[in-house]
Amino acid sequence: METAMNDTDCDILQLLKCNLPTEGQDAILDFCRKLLIDFDNTVSSVNDCRCIHQLLSYVSIVVKRDQCFIIDYLNVLQKIILIIDLSQVNNLLSELNSRTISPLLQLLSSYDVNIIIASLLVIIALLSIDPQISEMMISSGIISCIQRSITVDVPMVLLQHASEVMLHIIENMNKRNESSLTYIAEMCRFVDQIIRLDNPIILENVCRFYSFVPCIRETYIFSHIIQLMTSHSPYLANCAVEAIGNVTVGAGNHRMDLLVRLRICKYIKSLLDYHDSKGIIKMALLVLSKVASGEINHKLSIRENDLLPIILNYLYDTNYSIKVEAWWAFSNFVNAIAVNDIICLLNPELIARITESLRSIRDTVLLAKGLQAIKAIFYEIVHNYNHPALKTTSRDRLLSCIEDYGGLDMLKEFTNHTDHKISKLARDLVRLLNISKYSYK
Repeated sequence: METAMNDTDCDILQLLKCNLPTEGQDAILDFCRKLLIDFDNTVSSVNDCRCIHQLLSYVSIVVKRDQCFIIDYLNVLQKIILIIDLSQVNNLLSELNSRTISPLLQLLSSYDVNIIIASLLVIIALLSIDPQISEMMISSGIISCIQRSITVDVPMVLLQHASEVMLHIIENMNKRNESSLTYIAEMCRFVDQIIRLDNPIILENVCRFYSFVPCIRETYIFSHIIQLMTSHSPYLANCAVEAIGNVTVGAGNHRMDLLVRLRICKYIKSLLDYHDSKGIIKMALLVLSKVASGEINHKLSIRENDLLPIILNYLYDTNYSIKVEAWWAFSNFVNAIAVNDIICLLNPELIARITESLRSIRDTVLLAKGLQAIKAIFYEIVHNYNHPALKTTSRDRLLSCIEDYGGLDMLKEFTNHTDHKISKLARDLVRLLNISKYSYK
């Protein structure tokens, strides 16, 4: 096979465009030496992705050289992968297979930590190209290879890269809607081993990992991630609350009981006190809405941690997605017991702001749920004359402010809503409040 190249040509693009050797150990090693000498970090793109397949196949020959040569080759290979033209990625996918990747994965069993780290960096670069490569990696046994490479005295940087590989795989498989319980269980076993390490990068990767995989099984892992929500790092706190939020989706009473026992509401309160990130607030409210929709002891946890005023405050946040999550939490919280908690906090200004906020909700399901919550509150105000809260703020004043601050106009709009449930709730509210100025059909 022709390997000719101009000795004076130091352009990496020209080097990769020439006929790459496919056989002959000496020819391949000569090419690799040339590659290491001529590689230029200023190159911005490599157009032909097919060269990656050939360069990966050289790993099985390069490993026979000394440690420095192997590491240098892997470093250059990683850089070339990172600058390939992604528009040509189909060419690469058509060439890659488990046999091509296998020599790279075998390096994870090396006795040299630096070779393992360099190999992990190449793997991370490959995984960033296309989700399909994750399937090849899994079929080639990457998870077990990484687990075998982890020994008691490995440096933290190796564990960081290993956790990043696991994160890339689960993200890619999530994009492809793959959910093999076997590989997820294997990955979780590895992730469970490293979560106790006090390393910010590893913890961020672990939290992001569990935000894609709602299968946190062990109580100590659950507890650890909950505590990470109060981290001073906004990114780490956001990763942790996303992981918990994902776990609560579709969670039954057993899992929600565990959350409450681990004092999730206390950590949510600390999280909201410390961070003002919109993403963190939204996810925190989502978790609270799940807690609020649970049993009485779950709702009591919200009361005990004084979270209701915070939820009410976010009902009229300027960010619509935060406002929506707050309304879900608020609506789920309202029941025969929780109504009393809300009435104790009511004042004319709060009622006015709540009714104005409700007007902006576009989701008909949430709007109906919100109106149902308002109806439960006003029913208690209208019929419970002896409620303690009404001793400081008169019942008549609370009710009259609805009209004064546009509540009547809002209810008029909702009585004509195209959704039958919403229009009926609005009419029921008008009747309940005995607003005689509006006549019914």
